[in-house]
Amino acid sequence: MQLNVRYKKKVNFPRLTRLLQRSVGHSVKKKCFLVVIDKQVPTPDCDAGSRSTWHYIRLFLKMGMEVKFIADDFLTPEPYTTQLRQLGVEVLSSVENRAGIQRWLLENQADIRCIFTNRPHTTKHYLETFRGMQQTKILYHGHDLAFVRTQRKFVLSGDPADAKSAASVEKLEMKIWQQVDAVYYPSTAETDLVLTRLPHVQARTLPLFLLESQGICYKENLVKRRDLIFVGAFGHQPNRDAVTWFLDHCWPVIEKALPGVCFHIVGRDRTNEIQQRASERVIVTGWLSEDDLTALYRRSRIAVVPLRYGAGVKGKVVEAMHHHLPVVMTTISGEGLPNIANTVLFADDPNAFAQSVIDLYSDETRLIQLGNAGGEYVARNFSPERAWNIISTDMPQKLRAGKLWVGRDLNPQPTP
Repeated sequence: MQLNVRYKKKVNFPRLTRLLQRSVGHSVKKKCFLVVIDKQVPTPDCDAGSRSTWHYIRLFLKMGMEVKFIADDFLTPEPYTTQLRQLGVEVLSSVENRAGIQRWLLENQADIRCIFTNRPHTTKHYLETFRGMQQTKILYHGHDLAFVRTQRKFVLSGDPADAKSAASVEKLEMKIWQQVDAVYYPSTAETDLVLTRLPHVQARTLPLFLLESQGICYKENLVKRRDLIFVGAFGHQPNRDAVTWFLDHCWPVIEKALPGVCFHIVGRDRTNEIQQRASERVIVTGWLSEDDLTALYRRSRIAVVPLRYGAGVKGKVVEAMHHHLPVVMTTISGEGLPNIANTVLFADDPNAFAQSVIDLYSDETRLIQLGNAGGEYVARNFSPERAWNIISTDMPQKLRAGKLWVGRDLNPQPTP
């Protein structure tokens, strides 16, 4: 990492200091902490990126670290901000702190042992500041390769604006890789691509989610499992495209072959186009609470993931398998999940996709096999222990000396 910026003038930031003093369970005088930066306060029940950031915050807390959080939009939405504070995280974001936060990072670099920064369009705002933080490890979590996702969108759309956007994001992501101490992506394909472009970069494959066993038996609840489910936030364009493609090309065949079966579309930011497709058997539910979504997973028979483009590991696939739910999906949906061929069903042609759902629906033996295999796959590949073994390699000694507090309950208490 190039470190050619020097800042010598001492600056006081009373608003930030007061905010730290108000935070739950910590003193502003406590030294050696870790800062997590993301585009917003995590909303883990709304989107996969937030869920990933939330999981890593919890991992750092389990390791006994003091964690402070910066949301790049400087908003404090509820109940999510309170939930973070209930975990013991110091939330530094507020509108009045926007102008001073980067100078505060520089002034406190002796105490900030590590920064865990997320996503390219957030991280770019802090690159100049990071260059001046000579005493701090900068770890970058990309979530997915944004330029690859945008290139694949261009292949489908043919829109020159998508090609221009992909080139711009590629330039940004390569700039970030060269200015941080370590780079993390959820799949080996992504880390391999990073190393192909820049062999000297320290790139590692890091699990997207950190999940404990659900203790679910798909077979026990099979008689109650009836419908199909898709889960995804519709602010993410690949999800909108996937559902539209499925409804246009797959659902009419499935609907006719499986009378009475419904298709549940779950996720926030529903577009009018998708909402207008709702019917007696196409249930557009929008956002669901964690408990309600879990209950729906346990009533569902098959998850469908018909993505036509995207990049990296798809959180919706991991989440469905975590709930021991059999998955029918396109090839691109399984990217970054090695050795998954015997765990899910793949189909890219719309007729083949529809027929795979129809055939699997009535094959109880295969349903149980895939449900169990998915749960076992997630347990092997998405554990907190596995993630810590990877990321601790890049942590400063003082932060990685601890042991994982497996028994510590870090679920937030209900917000009053």
